[in-house]
Amino acid sequence: MKRHVEAGYAVIRAPWARSKTIRAESRFPDDTKIEGSMIRDIAARTLETDTEFERSKVMETSVVRVELNGYPTSRPEGKKAKRIAVCVLLSECNPTIAKGVPEIMSRVFACPPPTLRSGTRALLGVLGASNHLPKECFVVDMTSEGTSMLAVRKGIAAESASLSEGISSIVRRIAGGKMPEETLTMIRLLANDQCETESCEALSSAIAKTEPELVKMFGDAVGALAQARRLPNALILIAHDDLLPWLSHFFSRIDFAPFTITTRPFVPNALRIADLQSVISVERVPALDSNLAIAGALVNIERQSFT
Repeated sequence: MKRHVEAGYAVIRAPWARSKTIRAESRFPDDTKIEGSMIRDIAARTLETDTEFERSKVMETSVVRVELNGYPTSRPEGKKAKRIAVCVLLSECNPTIAKGVPEIMSRVFACPPPTLRSGTRALLGVLGASNHLPKECFVVDMTSEGTSMLAVRKGIAAESASLSEGISSIVRRIAGGKMPEETLTMIRLLANDQCETESCEALSSAIAKTEPELVKMFGDAVGALAQARRLPNALILIAHDDLLPWLSHFFSRIDFAPFTITTRPFVPNALRIADLQSVISVERVPALDSNLAIAGALVNIERQSFT
């Protein structure tokens, strides 16, 4: 018997969506009992004061942390405090994507319009729920068309940046006239010292010519992010499996030490499905990539269906 799709989720990542965390607080003359309406009012005020994102493009808003007297609390309602701060995750999405994705998914899967979530919200949810991932880290999430970089501090998105450089453009730079798919596979073999043919030598030379441009591009972006505060040393990389070995070497070789909290180089780790095993089970889908696993984990977290 066929089962119909009851609900859908679509996780929109860079360059089609971007997110940031905004914060506002209120003070009281005396200890005051915190109510849900107070939190909602402060959250609404944070949105009113933001001038960077266009209201027509906003895809999601969610309260990601509440602090009472400077300390985060997961259950603020009913407690007393003289000071309350609310952190809100705000995400905007390309209007064409925001309109087209629900239409296509509803038509293809015969389901209600899907819930749209940003890649940042999915990552924060997974980082918070996983037993294997750090709560403070620097995330580099590379999609086919762009890269988002996110500093996560105490479980919230603190600083972020986006680059138009993604997997497709990097592979095109390196491949020249060769097939991108073949080049991507060879990049993985070369990074793992499993490639010794003349083609591999040519690829190594092409990578060496391309890397200085990428070093400047990523170096400038990381340096700009670290201007306010140095970045966590734990680096989580999310990208196509074939590109991850090279990407790990790339971030290990670049001297990012001046931009980290400990003034030591990043410690890069590729996000693997095994890191998500506390929030999603994937035994029956061995070919599932990390991005789909993150999306699936988010569904479990939000629907509280994981057992």
